[in-house]
Amino acid sequence: MKRKFTFFVSLFILLSIIQAVAQDVNDPKHENHFKKVKAIETDQYKIEISDAHAQQAFCQLKLKVTNKTNDYLFISPEEFVFTFDQGVYSPKPKGGLASLISGGLIIAPQKSKNFVAKVVDGANFHVENFDLEIKGLYIVSTNGEALVAEQFQLPANKNGFEVGGYRINLSDVSQRTQGTEAEFTCKYIGDKVGIFDPSKLVVSTEKGEFANMERKSKQHVMQKDDEVKFTAKFDIEGRILDMQFATMNIDWKDTFKESEKILQDSHKLSFEIDPGMTAGKNK
Repeated sequence: MKRKFTFFVSLFILLSIIQAVAQDVNDPKHENHFKKVKAIETDQYKIEISDAHAQQAFCQLKLKVTNKTNDYLFISPEEFVFTFDQGVYSPKPKGGLASLISGGLIIAPQKSKNFVAKVVDGANFHVENFDLEIKGLYIVSTNGEALVAEQFQLPANKNGFEVGGYRINLSDVSQRTQGTEAEFTCKYIGDKVGIFDPSKLVVSTEKGEFANMERKSKQHVMQKDDEVKFTAKFDIEGRILDMQFATMNIDWKDTFKESEKILQDSHKLSFEIDPGMTAGKNK
């Protein structure tokens, strides 16, 4: 008797789920939710996917990508391929985290980022299954090729220079007895990836070399047409050198590097509807 009761209870729950799905399936806002898929993991990265769901107007999922390397990981979401019975779609770039690669997502060494991959402007995404191919994964070495830039004289005898894929222009300069600040803009115009770190530069004087004291100096990963402003700041005691009248030279050391994007393997996943979750989410 107990077994029959358990059977009828289970049957009732199943029929309720089916009925709930059937009642709402024609609603444009009805969402189909999909079963969780296994994480993708290589020696370089880990990709975890969650909350895959679809309405008539869109299909989307969340990704958490962890960079396991000491290099940069680039991801180009608009290269992802969603395949449905009615066609093939890719996410559209919309600035910020989903900007183009040139752009895309840049994940620093040993860091993670979360983002949403979403396709829209299609026929009917309210499906029970679809496939996803994750493409557009690149590793960019933090080492790269160091570029040898000519030293830059202060007081300035020119307004800028180019080295590799970089274009540098002087914006402003101030030389005082105990302090000098030179403000620059750095634009990357190359076809590789620029790794630019103004904390590496020093000023060379008759009294020796002195480090850049600008605390905001940090490493920048630059792609074509990216531009950043930076400051070279030097504090030298007047008893050592009077910078107001001294001729000095900025020695760029390893400030400018270029690196290649190395394409990684793509990954194919299949998604199928989760009837129980779908019924629960549409209550």
